[in-house]
Amino acid sequence: MNQLFFLLHRQLAFWQKRIIRPELKLYSAQKNLIENQDGITVSKIVPKANLFFQGGYGKPGLNMFINDFDWYYITGIRFSWSLSNLYSYGNESEINQLNLQSIDAQTETFLLNTKITTNQQLQEIDKLKKLIEVDKSIIDLRTSVKETAKAKLENGVITSNDYIRDLNAEDTAKQNLEIHKIQLLLAQYNYKITTGN
Repeated sequence: MNQLFFLLHRQLAFWQKRIIRPELKLYSAQKNLIENQDGITVSKIVPKANLFFQGGYGKPGLNMFINDFDWYYITGIRFSWSLSNLYSYGNESEINQLNLQSIDAQTETFLLNTKITTNQQLQEIDKLKKLIEVDKSIIDLRTSVKETAKAKLENGVITSNDYIRDLNAEDTAKQNLEIHKIQLLLAQYNYKITTGN
């Protein structure tokens, strides 16, 4: 099972390099956001130390028994540690990990679906290329049949209706070729849109 998972993960990593879609950037940004939130969660439980300085000139100064104007100052170090954040740290950290796993699963699902779609599109492109080759050979055959019918018409062997039927068959084959070329272009553009290239 682990080998299968490893192979699937490796294939998806390969596809991720070939696929340039905005959804992948979104998943990456969401992952960075959650990692930063995890950093904020850790910073909430760390004790904090502050240096402070406060000074002034007033009446009275710090000595209340002297009723004159005097300079005064207070300096110190202040430590603070919010213990209430320790209570929620485990839950917040677990939520962040679950969110990361969810984003990883969404990314893999997206890549897998995109891979399936691109495989179908590549098969469609191959099918259309083969159809175009078949259409070209059909056009060659229809052209030779039309030329034969033209010679027969000139010799009076067939009627003009028979010749027009063969001429229309050649035109239909040419139209089918053009339709398949357009479908091939559309399939190629759809493939590029799906991969983001």
